[in-house]
Amino acid sequence: MRELAEALSVQVHEFNTDAAAVRRMFSGRGIPEKIRDKLGQPFFTTKVVGQGTALGLSISRGIVEAHGGSLHLDPDCEHTRFVVSLPKTVALKKEVPATLK
Repeated sequence: MRELAEALSVQVHEFNTDAAAVRRMFSGRGIPEKIRDKLGQPFFTTKVVGQGTALGLSISRGIVEAHGGSLHLDPDCEHTRFVVSLPKTVALKKEVPATLK
C-alpha cells in the first residue's frame, strides 16, 4: 500500500500589498519533468487504477483561479512544493460553477 506524502512545511508569504501566497512542501523528491505539464489535468494520475479520482489538483486550481489566483508546482524546489497565490481582495473573475457553491 502506498503511503501518503507527509507535509514538511506550510508557509504563508506576503508578495506585496495586493497578493499573498501559501506554499506547501511535501517530503517527495519532486515531480519528474516529463509529467509536470499534465499536473492538474482532470483524471491524470500516476497511481494504480482505483486509487483516487485524480481530480484534486484540477478542482483546487479551478477554485483558486475563480478567486483571481493561481496554483502551480515550484520547479526550483528540491522536494515537491505547490504554491497558491491569491489576491488579498477577492473579486471573482468568472462565475463560480454550481458544483462549487
